[in-house]
Amino acid sequence: MTISSSSSSTPFWGHPTSTLDWCEENYTLLPYVAEFWNTLSNLAIIVPCLVGLYNCAIAGLERRFVLSFLGLLGVGIGSWLFHMTLLWHYQLVDELSMIYASCIFLYCIVDSRYTTGLHGLGLVTGLVLYAVLVTYMYLHNKNAVFHETAYGIQVAGIMFLSYLKSRTAPPRIRILFPVAITMYLSAFALWNVDNHLCGHLQLLRAYLGVFAPVIELHAWWHIGVGIGSYLYVVFSIATRMRELNQRVALTTFAGLPIIAPNKTPHSKTSNGKDI
Repeated sequence: MTISSSSSSTPFWGHPTSTLDWCEENYTLLPYVAEFWNTLSNLAIIVPCLVGLYNCAIAGLERRFVLSFLGLLGVGIGSWLFHMTLLWHYQLVDELSMIYASCIFLYCIVDSRYTTGLHGLGLVTGLVLYAVLVTYMYLHNKNAVFHETAYGIQVAGIMFLSYLKSRTAPPRIRILFPVAITMYLSAFALWNVDNHLCGHLQLLRAYLGVFAPVIELHAWWHIGVGIGSYLYVVFSIATRMRELNQRVALTTFAGLPIIAPNKTPHSKTSNGKDI
């Protein structure tokens, strides 16, 4: 939704400078948070990233996956700041972090034989050039549709390549992909409903009273994207480990699946399940 400012009073963070506003009414619950539920829901992105970074630390996972979780963490923090303030520079932190994190995801999901040596250098160069080009163009055109298109191209590539990898993965790894994609696409559907039926949703929330947050659909977008993206990175880690002929053991931490690798070739193991 394009922003329109008509209030004569000055909000805590000043009048919005972002090119987008969302369906949640501004500054209704706290005077220093523009969109309370859209801000708070970013915990569904931030907390799984912290779990992922913990997993990387205890399991000695590759740096590419540390960068994956850090990139996604940047999205969560950027989105928190954007929805809390509705300021343009924080909107950039949010939206450009989505581009950069997706570049890391693409690097990780490309077949491992292309992510080393000269092939790896070419892949990194291409992704960096894409990120720089999108950044430059978006800073100049400030067009939300341009950003959404650039991001959508990346997501489509990630989904296609991941689908190809999922076809040969064992069931306990393969299931992570459809669950992650289902959560992401469901969240995307809610994002669209929130954009296109905002007026109806606001009227309905007026009648729901204390239950109104249930239909803050942009907040549900954050929840679906946060958990879905986390599951996707776990899937990416598992497929990479299999390509390196490492056994993968799945367990849970804080209700989320994590990977505990056993860096031996495929053989019987007394630690974790055979997948």
